[in-house]
Amino acid sequence: MGDGRAKLIKGGDSRYAEIRQEYNETPHEFLPFGIDWTFTLNGREVFTIPATFPSPVRVERDRRTAHARPGGVQPAQPGTA
Repeated sequence: MGDGRAKLIKGGDSRYAEIRQEYNETPHEFLPFGIDWTFTLNGREVFTIPATFPSPVRVERDRRTAHARPGGVQPAQPGTA
């Protein structure tokens, strides 16, 4: 890759339909902004990676769900994290 840039985006304004839909249907599960990482070669866009970020509410719910599943994520033991 020759270059790259990061652009702050509003989740509901993302150019990706899936991301817009998630933000619009469950806005409380995401932080209101994300980042589009765009990589270029010779000044032309090669690809873009959208990055969204879960809200603390979603992180906590996902953590509880993972612990409830057999073989799910286990809490760190003191002195091991």
